[in-house]
Amino acid sequence: MKNKLRFILLSLLFVALSCTNSNLPNFEVIERDVYDAPIKSQILLRVEITDTIVTDAQLAELMTKLSGWEMEKKMKFHLVPTHVFIYAFKDKATYEKDASDYLASFEKMGENDPGKFNYKNTLSPKNN
Repeated sequence: MKNKLRFILLSLLFVALSCTNSNLPNFEVIERDVYDAPIKSQILLRVEITDTIVTDAQLAELMTKLSGWEMEKKMKFHLVPTHVFIYAFKDKATYEKDASDYLASFEKMGENDPGKFNYKNTLSPKNN
């Protein structure tokens, strides 16, 4: 029994490590709000990029992953969120100073909207 449990835990660890993508920049969630009602199911996600140097391609990949993860969330009133808003910021201070000064965004407004990415600024190299 002990060996079987150890094997399962090691297998899960291997799968988790093999599924990670080290090419994605590190980030922290600043804010995540979920609104779920019969009229709409909405997710708002704001993140800060914590890596010092991030390429535009890495930022684009992160936004693609985040939008995919959030658009797959199960909601109470809809199968998936009808509205998804994701914003990536240089840092939390930038967000607190001006929430419209994001580096990249993903906005999905409505059940049939596939969503749209927007890249306003470049991140590399990050100026502190």
